[in-house]
Amino acid sequence: MSAVQQVRTLPVIRGFLTVLVLLVPFGTVQAHEVRPAIADLTTPDGRVSLVLRMSMEPVLAGIDLEGVEDTNETDRSDAVDQLRALSADAFKARIEAETGDVLDRVTIRVGATDVPLRVTEIQVDEIPDVSLPRESRLFLAGTLPDGAQALSVGWPSEYGTLILRQMDVDDGFTGYLTGGYSDPIAIEDSSGWGFLGGIFR
Repeated sequence: MSAVQQVRTLPVIRGFLTVLVLLVPFGTVQAHEVRPAIADLTTPDGRVSLVLRMSMEPVLAGIDLEGVEDTNETDRSDAVDQLRALSADAFKARIEAETGDVLDRVTIRVGATDVPLRVTEIQVDEIPDVSLPRESRLFLAGTLPDGAQALSVGWPSEYGTLILRQMDVDDGFTGYLTGGYSDPIAIEDSSGWGFLGGIFR
């Protein structure tokens, strides 16, 4: 089976993935259970934005999540529990210290060119019960090359599974990635200029 499993934008499949995301919110599973990360992709006005929603504790604990369903099955489960016990502010600081590593692994590519990304915001939920998983949100942004018509998103297999959703277009791309790069995702022109915009910009 390929490392990257692509799901095209058929309405039934896109709807199924959306329902899957909604039916398994973070608060309904146990803290040690691994669930897919979610990335919402938008490309407004020559920029690219990727909002990652995921459990960051296993990542910072150094667990390779490929094929893992339960972090208690790994030898780093104690490290995950220690990170989960941190307050939201303290854990946010831990994430901030590791953003360079995240940006080395989560990538966006136009053709053969990597788009430089930066972390613009980090949000971490407070959890009243450490037996429940905690969602963290990383907001990544970058500037697309002039004339870019498509991009691919790269996802590391050690971060587990990713549900990738293109949010700013009708019938946008939805993909299920387990590692590697997605197929090219079309960038729709939101300026209204279309072909003429590429001439006069």
